[in-house]
Amino acid sequence: MTAGCKTFKTSSMTRHEDLPDHKHALAAGELKANFDNVLSKALTGIEDDEAINFFLWPIYLPNGPNVL
Repeated sequence: MTAGCKTFKTSSMTRHEDLPDHKHALAAGELKANFDNVLSKALTGIEDDEAINFFLWPIYLPNGPNVL
């Protein structure tokens, strides 16, 4: 891939590896599995209408009734 490339910088890749964004991207799979688990537990036994209210409440609360 880099054969013959004279401007390729390995230091950029090394710096990128240390960035928080890179570390978060590597953990995304585990975080998604954890999120799915928490979500399924949170919605167990909740009807569809209640689930909608559950997820919209954090938006409604700080912004008031004119948001929805």
